[in-house]
Amino acid sequence: MWSKTLIGIVVSLLLSMSLMLNIAYLSPLPRDVYLLLGFVGGILLWAVIMSIFYCADSLKRPLFFSGPLLVVSMVVNGVFIAGLL
Repeated sequence: MWSKTLIGIVVSLLLSMSLMLNIAYLSPLPRDVYLLLGFVGGILLWAVIMSIFYCADSLKRPLFFSGPLLVVSMVVNGVFIAGLL
């Protein structure tokens, strides 16, 4: 149970931050509106991903789905930060 908790916390925090950062780069919203949406959206994403980790019987299944999504999201963040788009 502790392994699910620790890995779930790390992966869910990284994934929610990465996805919210992608939304920040793509949205034409003012900064204060984005910060509110990012705060609420980040907490909701974190809760959903943690629930997925707790509902699975083993760590393989949630990592199988969240790992590639995290890699793709980080690559998109890298593209935005490097200024290629």
